Amino acid sequence: PALVAGLVQALCEARITPSDITVLWTKNESSGMDPRSGLDEKIAAEVQFVIHDPHDRNAMGYLTASAESQPIYLNRVLQDADVVLPIGCLRVKTAIGYHGIHSVVFPTYSDNETLGRYQAPSNEESEVARGRRDKESDEAAWLLGVVATIQVIPGAGDSILHILTGNPQSVLAEGQRRCAAVWQYKVPQRAQLVIAGIEGDARSQTWDNVARAVTSALNAVDDGGVIAICSELAIPPGEAIQQLSGADDYEETLHTIRRQRSSDAVPASQLLKAMQQSRIFLLSGLDEAVVAELGLAPVADASEMIRLGSRFESCIVLANAQYAETTITT
Repeated sequence: PALVAGLVQALCEARITPSDITVLWTKNESSGMDPRSGLDEKIAAEVQFVIHDPHDRNAMGYLTASAESQPIYLNRVLQDADVVLPIGCLRVKTAIGYHGIHSVVFPTYSDNETLGRYQAPSNEESEVARGRRDKESDEAAWLLGVVATIQVIPGAGDSILHILTGNPQSVLAEGQRRCAAVWQYKVPQRAQLVIAGIEGDARSQTWDNVARAVTSALNAVDDGGVIAICSELAIPPGEAIQQLSGADDYEETLHTIRRQRSSDAVPASQLLKAMQQSRIFLLSGLDEAVVAELGLAPVADASEMIRLGSRFESCIVLANAQYAETTITT
């Protein structure tokens, strides 16, 4: 809301009529927040508000075909706009499920079939596949005529560290430099235990962020070591994550997850991969039985996490691990 309010204010100062401004965003069931809530009530009442539904083909317009002959569908609000100003979250390049600064436009506001292609676990298993998705996002934004972008580099918890605006290429270059300076953690050696924290409100407490935290921790933990996630996750596991229950055969379970093409397929596949290499403990707001059924070890509270830490000779703590990228310096 603060970002939307600042942007709308700047547009109004440039003599843009509030009724000519549309805020487009995705359905976010975890918050139910109106992004216009930071605006003056009179202006907020005039600014249009549209929630994107990827299942509604009538709300989509065909832009063109990509270089790989994939159809590019985008919400008609974007195609009908004179100017599109995306507001995105800038992450390190290797972040799970991240496809560059233009992914806030495409596939975010595309159709369900396109989202399914981007949510395929194979995108995280192959640099080539990931690069193709990144390139497709860039191509869609270029074809749409996006000439400026607004990118946020997150800070600890729910804070904003930097806001970069301007030409996408310039924002990307400077943004990657700043993001790496803040969120690339270098550690001298691996540890037997890695405790990874996920800070932030309910919007940050997601299975996607759990998978990102686990992936960051996996790069810093000994083979056969333990990863402990500190979160307030309260979202029940989705269709793909439920497949982790009794996953004795890695290849068979991964095949099932890929076949389902559900929205949580990427975090499910990343968690499955990590479980083959480390034991994972989870402190969350979920019932302990639900956590245990997935093959994860439930942690009841912070005191139990402290006792877990005392059992190991070496430990690394990663704060805000959902944004972090860890590398070993030796």
